[in-house]
Amino acid sequence: SEVPVWERSVSLATEGCYPGGLENNRVYLGDKVAADGVGPDDLLPLYDPQTSGGLLVAVPEQQASVFVSVLEGHATLAAVVGEVVESQTIRVIP
Repeated sequence: SEVPVWERSVSLATEGCYPGGLENNRVYLGDKVAADGVGPDDLLPLYDPQTSGGLLVAVPEQQASVFVSVLEGHATLAAVVGEVVESQTIRVIP
């Protein structure tokens, strides 16, 4: 629920408006993703292979808020969207 997505991305994806790579990513990651409480339609943008310039960056937890503040100070959208844990499963939390 913390991952920023374009307002219409879910509705467009559910209408079938998405790149072919999305389906490839969904199939490849299918048994590696646990998303209890998250609807399958809401997951679609997370499988999108296009980045539109976006980056997912790993930062030590104690430095995350400073990192986000610096990016926001440069008019860059930034958000803490999760944490790295030892697991064989990608867990998406609503």
